[in-house]
Amino acid sequence: IGKDIKGPGRLILPIIVVGELGVFSLKSDWGIQRVNRMNSLFTSFPVADITLPVTKSYALIDAFSQGKLDWIFFEVFARNMGKMTFG
Repeated sequence: IGKDIKGPGRLILPIIVVGELGVFSLKSDWGIQRVNRMNSLFTSFPVADITLPVTKSYALIDAFSQGKLDWIFFEVFARNMGKMTFG
């Protein structure tokens, strides 16, 4: 794959990948150095679609929905996003 492509390759990060990496970093309890390194990579390559602040909100919402953010307190319970049960 890609052998017929002419010219220099350029990495473009899909916005969903950026958001999911943010979610992964929150769930995995990454340290500040690792998160900063990840964020610096996001500024080194073009991101396709929406804006980076949206991905940070997405990461917080997704991680909270899975009960992974014990430092955020709400008087509601976390519910996993996009997971439907039929019963």
